[in-house]
Amino acid sequence: IIFNLNKATVSPEAGLKAILGLGAFAEFIALDEDATETQFVLIPRSLFDDIDDGSEIEIDVLNDERVKVVNAPFHANFHFSNCFEDENGQVVFDTVQSIQRDLLRPPSKAGVPVIENAALWTWLYPSTITRYSLDPENESLSIGVSPKVLSTKPAEFPTVPRELSSRRHRYVYSGGSHNDIPGSTPETRGSGPQTGSIMKLDAEDPTQNEQYCFENYEFIGESVFVQKVGKNITKRDQEDAGYLVSLLANGRDKTTELVIFDVEGKGTLEKGPVVRVPLPTFIPQGLHGFFAKDQI
Repeated sequence: IIFNLNKATVSPEAGLKAILGLGAFAEFIALDEDATETQFVLIPRSLFDDIDDGSEIEIDVLNDERVKVVNAPFHANFHFSNCFEDENGQVVFDTVQSIQRDLLRPPSKAGVPVIENAALWTWLYPSTITRYSLDPENESLSIGVSPKVLSTKPAEFPTVPRELSSRRHRYVYSGGSHNDIPGSTPETRGSGPQTGSIMKLDAEDPTQNEQYCFENYEFIGESVFVQKVGKNITKRDQEDAGYLVSLLANGRDKTTELVIFDVEGKGTLEKGPVVRVPLPTFIPQGLHGFFAKDQI
């Protein structure tokens, strides 16, 4: 089990407003802008082997010798795409990160919808999907392996097929911005992750990344990978043999479509969705998705 730790402060007043529905919960958390490090915490699953169902366990993640803590240059993040252990015992994981996380309320204009507020996107820091390699034994970043940026466009809501969870993977599917990171640097505000596109990222060779952009008033949530019948995506040569399914919100017309992309093979995603199904009601842009093979 792996997660990030960042120093932060909490505003009780903003928290109370969130509880009363007068604000967002993220608004009462502020990251320490003077922090220089982010900690990766690795908890062995074996710690939970002897726990009965329903029982609790207390773990001091910073002082328990069984827990590994790795320091890395400061960054903020919410989401991971996947994590696996390689043949050398190194832990490899892909995370969405930014130089600073904008948790407080962004600039707003009275009566102006979010999608029409251009100031919002210039206020946000862009995020990138970055691959880290960790050395649990020495509690450090892997020697000779620098963090690898997988996306040149701001990204959010990355996903991999469930069948590849905690296993080596090549492709990451993610929402992306309509635009590139301004100046090719994540240290400046602008072009935040408004997820107006869908991306197929090649973790082995990011120059082979693919992207399909929607209109500037269309926004997509997290995509779900669905394996094609008769395919086995755990085999390396079939890893992308499937479809991406997501909901596309049209903020201008207040409509929503179910969109399906075929992502098998080079260039297929960029041809656009193979299916666009208008839904009978408007569903605002969502966050996460899930696919159930059978009816529930």
